[in-house]
Amino acid sequence: MTGNQLDVIIDKKPIRALVDSGASFSVISDKYRRFLKKVLFADAKSVMLKVADGNFVRPIGNVHDVILGWDFLEASQAVIDCGQNELVLEDICRDSTAPDA
Repeated sequence: MTGNQLDVIIDKKPIRALVDSGASFSVISDKYRRFLKKVLFADAKSVMLKVADGNFVRPIGNVHDVILGWDFLEASQAVIDCGQNELVLEDICRDSTAPDA
């Protein structure tokens, strides 16, 4: 983990993700969704996001292809260790084909 970014593997494809504990939901860019050949939303242009000040905005671009939000962090029982600059996830999220550390 470097700062608040983390190298992850989604469907056996590596990507750098932003870890955002303030985001209620995780998101994936349309470009990366197409790269993965996944259908997640019928019309991404109709998405509205609620930002920290309570206002709603329509995304006009993206800086990160993947944002891991609170929904993912909670579901994976993630532990953020700022002192060690680590994000620790439960084994349930590990690739079953990866060798044991």
